[in-house]
Amino acid sequence: MARFLKGLLRRSLILLLLVAPIILSAETRKFDVDVMGPLTIGDPYDLNDENSQKEWVEFEKNLQVLKRYGIDGVTIDIWWGVVQSGSTVYNWEYYDKVDEVVKRVGMKWVPIFSFHQLGENVNDPKHIPLPPFVLALAQSKGYLYKDAKGKESYESVSVWATDKILYLYKNFFSEFKKHFQGRSEAIKQIYIGLGPAGELRYPSYNKDTYPGYGDLWAYSNLAKAAFKDFVLKKYNYDLIAVAKAWGRNFVSDSDILPPNSVPDFFNLGGHLTEYGKDFFDFYHSSLIEHMKKVVGVSIEVFKAEGSELSKTPLSIKIPGVHWTISADINNKRLAELMAGLITTSSPYFLEPSEAGAGYDDIFLELKKLSPDMVLDFTCIEKSDNEDPKAYTMPKSLTKWIAATAKRHQLKLEGENALPTFGDPVFWPNIYDAMNSGYEELTLLRMDDILSDDNRKVALEGISEITKPDFTTFNLSPAELAIISFLDGEKIEGLNEGMDQVQRNRLIVNEGISKLTRLELAGKRAMDVVKGNMELLFGSGDLVTQYLTTFVYGESNYDQRIANLNIITHYTNQTEFLLDVKSPDVMPYSEKIKVTNKKVKTAELWVKESPKLELIKKYYVEYMLNVKRMNVDGKDLLESVTDLKMEIIMKTDEMLNSEYGRLLLFGTPDEKGMDGLLYYFLMTAKKITDPDTRDAAIYQNLIMGRTVISSLDKDMLREIPEIEKIYATRVYNESRQLERAYSEKADRLGIEERDYIDVRLKEVERVRVRSEGYLKRSVPR
Repeated sequence: MARFLKGLLRRSLILLLLVAPIILSAETRKFDVDVMGPLTIGDPYDLNDENSQKEWVEFEKNLQVLKRYGIDGVTIDIWWGVVQSGSTVYNWEYYDKVDEVVKRVGMKWVPIFSFHQLGENVNDPKHIPLPPFVLALAQSKGYLYKDAKGKESYESVSVWATDKILYLYKNFFSEFKKHFQGRSEAIKQIYIGLGPAGELRYPSYNKDTYPGYGDLWAYSNLAKAAFKDFVLKKYNYDLIAVAKAWGRNFVSDSDILPPNSVPDFFNLGGHLTEYGKDFFDFYHSSLIEHMKKVVGVSIEVFKAEGSELSKTPLSIKIPGVHWTISADINNKRLAELMAGLITTSSPYFLEPSEAGAGYDDIFLELKKLSPDMVLDFTCIEKSDNEDPKAYTMPKSLTKWIAATAKRHQLKLEGENALPTFGDPVFWPNIYDAMNSGYEELTLLRMDDILSDDNRKVALEGISEITKPDFTTFNLSPAELAIISFLDGEKIEGLNEGMDQVQRNRLIVNEGISKLTRLELAGKRAMDVVKGNMELLFGSGDLVTQYLTTFVYGESNYDQRIANLNIITHYTNQTEFLLDVKSPDVMPYSEKIKVTNKKVKTAELWVKESPKLELIKKYYVEYMLNVKRMNVDGKDLLESVTDLKMEIIMKTDEMLNSEYGRLLLFGTPDEKGMDGLLYYFLMTAKKITDPDTRDAAIYQNLIMGRTVISSLDKDMLREIPEIEKIYATRVYNESRQLERAYSEKADRLGIEERDYIDVRLKEVERVRVRSEGYLKRSVPR
């Protein structure tokens, strides 16, 4: 038993490192968060390709990290062009692999039925076309979208051909359900793709179109015939009534056509005429009919009696087309119009608000299809007017959609449109959206989250919004470690009223029970601990990341020590694995040695950190004095000399040690305002006489110019003027000293005259240096 508990703690401590950032108060509102998986993992047509295998390993490791931050679901595109190569030929091998990996990590996956081409939209890195047999059928039968110039779009089959190929959609759903029969417990939700990028829209825009409104795609024979039928039906097949309503003269119903010139149509306000309203009513309703048909057959398949997936939520995506919303009247909301999302006949078209923005038809029809349908909306991370030239209003649109969902009592989820996790408004906008009615969040995209640029800020934001288990109990680190080993399994009976002994017994017993189940399944305790090694040492330099986040990044001295103790304890415990001489573990021996060395460096840093706090305090005082120089009459010399030589004495040791430089100046490649202190200290050591000290400090100020620029732009703008003022003062004072010393020398003896001559030479050097500076143009 003792050996088991030691192994259990070893398994758990690294998980605690990942869980630690998300232990929050019960008062913070939490949400269910999923993450978008990669568009493809390796080559979906060749799983045995060497690069593919590497990407699968990385995919699994990334899932392990994200799971510890409270994410439990990953969306995966099911590409039509990958799975189906013939009308009855399906290959699910790639998605079997997805299912296997996701379940091994202990997460769930969210299939997105992607009946569209990959490669046309923002951040699409690869190309996957529609199945060749589908594309050939669509081209030969006129099922593709076509613009006014006759150009065809290969992104997806047009909505006016949905009836023609609805059997293909239904068969695809049925084959998926049949293939994953018995494995449905790992499927969290299902998205039904309805157009380009899997969204309910026309291919009006792609990665090259923004911030324009794109094109109309209603010029295929099927689309034109459908428009004519729509108009005639509306006017009771009375051509005269149509002509009167539109203010036109018709020879025959063949004159009922989409706009000839799209730019002229909008420039002349044609979309606001009766003809324009009829056209966009048709355009919008065609998209809704397509949604009803495809979602309808998905409900038939997945919600059928006896289906394992009958309780699995079904969802669709509506894109956040947030540009052109605040444009002038002839260009207002054209991007949404062209995407088919709204109509000009809506009373809210020109004056959208939470009372209505033109999206009610979509919500109403979706609710009719199934009361528990889920709607997913993108762009919830953005702010209004962030791109004035594009007339963007994403934050307002996000609120209008939330209000529409409330009116129709539909569950609403949100997504970010771009992975701008470091933007100061990103997470505040996410919180605002979630609190306005968005019940779940999907973050785009896992590779972006875990990139070097985004990793820290993205994971910190995630940890503030996820719903990790056991956040409401005051648990000890050991208890949290064991609970994290349980992978979020619910411990029946755990409650805040338990005493410590009862709680410990319950948690440990549950841990023993789980490990027993693992062993019965052929998984030894050694395998579990080895998995820990892979998590810590197998996916990049996580040790440095943990030290930076949990030790160097902590401002509280006691917390640094606590976090360091956890990391030290874990790395010490892992060394026992080397004693078993397992070939699976031995490759990690060198990495463990490197880890121990890094931890020792961190320990030394923590030991010296009280001294470092004092140095930082002096540094802040120094910078404040510099900035006040021209405000309250103090000059730079007075400000700096106030700091005294104590700073130098307290910093010598730090400057000569690796851990000290890490604190003061960051890595060797980094330069911050701390670099200015470094130059000041190095120069100040050379100052031995009050009459020449200001010249040395003045030189230091010039040396620190580029250092300041990397962090403090306001300070940078002040530097040239400060330098000029300083050089002028040094020059004037040196001339005064020269005159004073010359007058004094006449009254002194030989020895004192020698002293004055030395001082005069030093002052002359100061004057010449400052005079030379003033003759040069001040660099800016």
